[in-house]
Amino acid sequence: MSPNSKHNPEPQSANNLLAAQAHANFNEALALHQRGALKEAQAIYLDILKKQPTHCESLHLLGVIAHQTNNHQLAVDLIGKAIDLCPHNAAFYNNRGIALKNLKQLDAAVASYDKAISLNPDYADAYYNRGIALKALNQLDAAVASYDKAISLNPNHTEVYWNKSLALLLSGDYENGWKHYEWRWKKDDMVKRERTYAKPLWLGTESLQDQTIVLHAEQGLGDTIQFSRYAKIVADLGARVILEVQKPLTGLFETLEGVTKLIAKGDALSPFDYHCPLLSLPLACKTTITTIPRSTFYLRSDPAKVAHWLQRLGTKTKPRVGLVWNGGFRPNKPEIWQENERRNMPVQKLCMLKPLTSCGSACRRETPQRQSSNNCSK
Repeated sequence: MSPNSKHNPEPQSANNLLAAQAHANFNEALALHQRGALKEAQAIYLDILKKQPTHCESLHLLGVIAHQTNNHQLAVDLIGKAIDLCPHNAAFYNNRGIALKNLKQLDAAVASYDKAISLNPDYADAYYNRGIALKALNQLDAAVASYDKAISLNPNHTEVYWNKSLALLLSGDYENGWKHYEWRWKKDDMVKRERTYAKPLWLGTESLQDQTIVLHAEQGLGDTIQFSRYAKIVADLGARVILEVQKPLTGLFETLEGVTKLIAKGDALSPFDYHCPLLSLPLACKTTITTIPRSTFYLRSDPAKVAHWLQRLGTKTKPRVGLVWNGGFRPNKPEIWQENERRNMPVQKLCMLKPLTSCGSACRRETPQRQSSNNCSK
C-alpha cells in the first residue's frame, strides 16, 4: 500500500480558487507522503478535508497512512468513506483489501480485491494481493492462479514469484515451488544480504566428485537447523563439504554427518570449487515431497550439556519436552512484527496445555518481545 499520484484530481475550474488551492496542497502532501514524511502529509490532508470534506483522495491517503502506522481498522474506515464518495476508483478497493487482510478479515479482503479487479482488469497488484489473501485462506490453487495472472500483467514483480513459490510448496508441488523460491534473491531484503563468491553456484548440475563445496546459511537459525540435513546428501555425491553457519550453532553442528569442515559466518574460507545456500539444496537435490531427508536424527546433543541439564533437572521420571514459544523477533524490523504475531503465542497459553501435566517441560523465549511475558516451568 503506497500513495499513488496517478489518481491526482485536477482542479475543476481555473476560476475555482478553492479547488485550485486544494489541488496545490494535495500535491504538496502527496510529495511529502512519498518521501515518508507521514505526519506532515497527514496534517495537510486533514486541512484539505476541513475545507473540502468530500475530497476523496485525501480521505483515501489518510487511510493509507493509518495502515502504514499499523492502525488498520482506521484505515478501513477512512478508505471506506473515500469509496462512498468515489466508488469507481480501483486503487481504493485494493488498499482497503490490504487493511482488511491485516485485520485477518480475509474473505472481506478478497471481495475488496475482486471489486478492484472488476474496475481495472489489468490491475497486477490487486491480483497479487488477492493471491496473498487466498493463500492465507489455504485456497492454494486459487492463490497460484491469482499470482499467475499478476505475473502475466507484470512479469518482473519479484514478490509475486516468491509468494507463488510458498503456495506451491504448501500444496506439495516441490518441483516448481523450489524453482520459484530462487526468486528470493531478487527481493529487496535478500539483495542486501546476498554474498558474492568467486566460484560458481551449484544447483545440482555439475558433478561434485572430488570437489569442495561451501554450504552456507542464509536466513534464520531454524532454517539452518532444518536444511543442514542436506550436508550428508551432498557429501555422498563425492564432495568435501565446508558448512558455514551462524556462530551460535557451531557447537550443535560439531558432529553433523557429512561435514568435512565447520566454520562460523565471518571466518575465513578455505579454497573451494562451488557454493550453495542451504535453502537452495532441495532444488539442487531435486527433492520431492516423498524424498525429503528423513533420517531418525542428524544432530546429537553435547554430552557435557546433557550432564549439565541432568544435574539441573534431576533424574528423569517422565518424558521431557523443551518448548520455544516465540522466536525471531527483530526490534529493528517492524515490517515483520505481524509475521511474528502470527507464528508466536503467549506463554500463558502454552502453560495451560493439558499435555504439560503429564510430562516434564521447560518454556523459554528465544529473543525479547515488545511486551514482557513471564516464563513457565514444570
